[in-house]
Amino acid sequence: MLSIGSFLLQNLSGRPPPSGQHHDTSTDGESAHVYAGDASSVPVNTTRLRTISTAKHLDGRVFYGRLFSLELPETNCMRIDANLTQGTSCLPPSKMAQAVSKAISDSKTTDVFKREELRCLRNVAFPPDLNEKNLPTFDNDSDLGKVLPAMRNRSLAFSLLCNGYALRGRFHGLAVHKVCYYQAYDTAEVAQQKLERELELSSEIASRPGAGSREYPHQDCLGMTPLHILACSTKQRSEMYRIMVKCNPGYLFIQDKWGARPFLYLIWGRAPKEIVQFVANAMKIHPPVEDDWESDLYYSIVATFARAAAPLVCYEYAIEMAKLFDLNDERRYPFWASSWRHAVETLCVESHASREYVEGFIQIFRTSFPKTKLDLELLSVTLVKREKF
Repeated sequence: MLSIGSFLLQNLSGRPPPSGQHHDTSTDGESAHVYAGDASSVPVNTTRLRTISTAKHLDGRVFYGRLFSLELPETNCMRIDANLTQGTSCLPPSKMAQAVSKAISDSKTTDVFKREELRCLRNVAFPPDLNEKNLPTFDNDSDLGKVLPAMRNRSLAFSLLCNGYALRGRFHGLAVHKVCYYQAYDTAEVAQQKLERELELSSEIASRPGAGSREYPHQDCLGMTPLHILACSTKQRSEMYRIMVKCNPGYLFIQDKWGARPFLYLIWGRAPKEIVQFVANAMKIHPPVEDDWESDLYYSIVATFARAAAPLVCYEYAIEMAKLFDLNDERRYPFWASSWRHAVETLCVESHASREYVEGFIQIFRTSFPKTKLDLELLSVTLVKREKF
């Protein structure tokens, strides 16, 4: 059994696609596999990969954006495919694999999860049979490090603290969550059958005599519902969403431990418009009790993307999909100005984004909202005062 780190390093080594197969330059919404096997055992639908559209060179390395979802195999880390959700796509998988491999090749395998590329990782589960010695630990300033509890790992020298335990048992007693996570390795038909079977079984158990008020746990250790996991997946299948929303429309508005609703991950991963529109319509049919929830939703999206320095095309996709909530109306322009002004501050202070990135971010706003002023002068004064004092 390889360690998780060894598995990542092995499977992120770029190789050309098998003979007769082609790389598409657009996101198909189906797969984000990195293929690293031989031509005789090529997995299905593994020739397209989401990456940042414009490669950013940071410290001499090609930077394609941070991963927020990593779908590892359930039982054997030596499988030939790893599902990575980053944001968007434009470059062939082989180039992406080479770039990421180069970026992490100077790290020890046990330190892979401490790399900048995985600082914003959220959706991941470790195989249940993963040896304790190989359990990764996430830095406290990473997204997972902020929410995962730490325990003493007796297999390590000095019994160092490790916060990877929860992810090894993430789906214990959560069969529906588990199906949604590993559906990336199933065909659409098989995944749908598994989901329907587990939903029916959980409903049956809850209705048995003596069950009382017990019901299926809606959230895992990361606060994610099955709908969150579907939204993070590299395999976007509309029927899975229809089944899940029909079963429990309340999932649409549940927030995970980072305060994110499933819709945020759909935008971050640039899910197909058909699915984004379905989820948006379902949210309008089953709205929460609070007022102006649409603005809160989009404020969270912009703020999260800024903290993660998400690919700029993710912001463009967010603005494009805002029309589904009538947020592109001129009366909403002050809201956009406020949220993006705070995002610029986050990019400069927390994310330490490059000048090129910030300029691109501001240009997207000016192009999308030409009649609205971002008031960068006031923001610059605020930033200068903060640096001075």
